[in-house]
Amino acid sequence: MKKKICVIGGGGFLGSHLVDELILTNKYEVHVFDHKKNYENKKAKYTYSDIREENKLKFFLKKAHTVYHFAAQADIEESNVDIINTLDINILGTANILNACIKNNVKRIIFASSIYVYSNKGSFYRISKQTCESLIEEFCKNSKLRYTNLRFGSLYGPRSDSRNFIYKTLVQAIKNKKIIRGGDGEEIRQYIHVRDAAMSCINFLQNKYINKNIMITGSESIKIKDLLVMINEIMNNEISIKYSKEKLDSHYKVTPFNFRPNISEKYSPNEELSLGEGIIDLLFQLQNKLNDKINNI
Repeated sequence: MKKKICVIGGGGFLGSHLVDELILTNKYEVHVFDHKKNYENKKAKYTYSDIREENKLKFFLKKAHTVYHFAAQADIEESNVDIINTLDINILGTANILNACIKNNVKRIIFASSIYVYSNKGSFYRISKQTCESLIEEFCKNSKLRYTNLRFGSLYGPRSDSRNFIYKTLVQAIKNKKIIRGGDGEEIRQYIHVRDAAMSCINFLQNKYINKNIMITGSESIKIKDLLVMINEIMNNEISIKYSKEKLDSHYKVTPFNFRPNISEKYSPNEELSLGEGIIDLLFQLQNKLNDKINNI
């Protein structure tokens, strides 16, 4: 009999790719909980509700073996504007999930945290993720539930939206032939394609990752200004690149490491899609998407 695995936030950017990868293994009965209908895999079972609805969660998690908790208000800028809602969704929602897991004797919770937990940047989004990690560890101390906290770096790829930097940048390039970036372009990131991240998430079902914190990033560092040059070259050097005076106070520049929570192991896939290939793939998809919208006007 297949184990029931539940993906909370399984209609979102990373969650939807995880659902696809879990289905491809043909090993699990995959159930998805999300607050709205977005992407659906026909071989998964979907429930639509809010993670603050504790009774809905308790029913959803009946007979579940493992829960991936990937639901959150995840936009840093939005978290600064709507502080209470961010804390309500991310912290109270996580507490509800943990309580429902324990009531249903769930064996494992795998939580999508953030590399920002290392930082004093990231504002209330960062605070919410730090708090959620502490909640998870405390709940697990007093129950048979086990955890893995996944601290993700910079993701990109299909099904992202305007909250994602590479998505937003490529849309600017396609529509306006211009990219405007706040800061000076010296910021350094280690991008990982969302499908590589999703496949990695399945590896963390192994027992050796129980009660551990894992940092997931790409294997190569790149400056933002070099990334923008790469995009321009891919698009035949037809793009104008400009840097605005807008400060990126909520984002780290070179490294997030200054606040020190529990140390994590770093994980990068042995095989991963190169950043250039990933950008070309996403460019084709965005170009087709924008062309379809124009043709339907």
